[in-house]
Formats: sequence, C-alpha cells, structure tokens
Amino acid sequence: MRASRAIGTSLGVLLASLVGGALSMGAINCHSGRARLLTSQIDLTHLSQALALYRTRTGVWPSTSEGLQALTQGPQRTLERVPLDPWGNAYRYAAQADGRWTLHSMGYDGMDQAGGGDDVIVGEKEYAGCETYGIGCPITTDDVLQGALAAGVALGLLGVIGSLGAWGIGLWRSMRHAR
Repeated sequence: MRASRAIGTSLGVLLASLVGGALSMGAINCHSGRARLLTSQIDLTHLSQALALYRTRTGVWPSTSEGLQALTQGPQRTLERVPLDPWGNAYRYAAQADGRWTLHSMGYDGMDQAGGGDDVIVGEKEYAGCETYGIGCPITTDDVLQGALAAGVALGLLGVIGSLGAWGIGLWRSMRHAR
C-alpha cells in the first residue's frame, strides 16, 4: 500500500515538474537573444585572434576571396573550422585596401549591413531591442514568476528523485524480507 502511494506521489510530482519545465521554457526563450549576441561577440573575438595569428605566420591578412576559410587551410592553419554565427549564418570578413579588415555577424535579421544596423561587431556598439537582443528589457512580474517556477521545477525533480529512491529502498527491503 505504501509503495503504491509513493509511486502515485512520485508520478504526480514528475507530471507537475514536466508541466512547469515546459512553462519555464518561455523564460529561457525570452533571453536567448542576449545569449546569441554574447556568443556572436565571443566568436568574433576568437576569429579576430585567429586572423592576427594568421598574419603573424604569413605576414599578410587573408584576401576577401580567401575569406575566413584561409584560417582552416595549409601550414598557416589557425582554426579547425570556421563557426557559423548563432543565427546560422556565416560570419562576414572583408580585407580592406589599406591593410585593415572588417569582420561581423549579420545579426538577428540576417541582413548584411556592413557592421551597421543590428549587425554584431567586435568592439563598442550600442545594441537595442528587447525582442532581438534581450537588451533593455524591463523585469516583469512574469519574469519573477517564471524564475520561481524554474526553482519549483528543480525542487520538484529533486523530490521525484528522492521519492523514487525511497520507493526503491522500500521495494528492496520488502523483497529481501519475502525470501
């Protein structure tokens, strides 16, 4: 009797945890724009460092036609592969006539604006848009509730694990005494 009650309680807690987890996914998605922006900036920094190492090894920057793929080829290889940006697009590289280069992600809208608009660059730039990059978003009651829900889900999962563990120990003991 106690084992079936433990199973029922465990399944109820598990169901509540799954429903709560599904609801809390909304909170995660709301902040994915900010995570994508930061990931893109980190990638751009790593690509900039790989470009600098390439120049140290070869004495020149890759040409625009060679692009970032030059970093993955030959004895001057500085990368295993060139990543895509967090939106699934290639990072944009262009060599300049004066010996400099530009590097950016096309950002949220996937449109190349040569580093302007919502394009992501290395260095200082103001990014705006709660919906696109999660910047300037006010903290709402929903954010607080979703945070509490996420904490509840975590506690619920711990409860499920504990209940299943207790049920397993009880079952093991009853089977041991039945011999």
